[in-house]
Amino acid sequence: MHPRRMSYRGMGEVAPQRDGEDEPSLAINRRVVFHIVRQYAPGEPVPDYASEIRLPWSGESHRVTHPEPPPAPPQDLLEDEP
Repeated sequence: MHPRRMSYRGMGEVAPQRDGEDEPSLAINRRVVFHIVRQYAPGEPVPDYASEIRLPWSGESHRVTHPEPPPAPPQDLLEDEP
């Protein structure tokens, strides 16, 4: 996935779900939460992103590949049944 399509923030220590130092509390705070901002429809073109990026941890140049867009659903699934 292209890095411009996904971002993250590590908030476990500054915004815990549960306070405490016991293992059950710590386990609840080890989590991944996804917030889907936009989902492309089948067959909708995906924006063209740059193929060359800079890695944030090293500043090195890196080449990324673009994913293939998802196929459009078959037409017979899109038509209303009488």
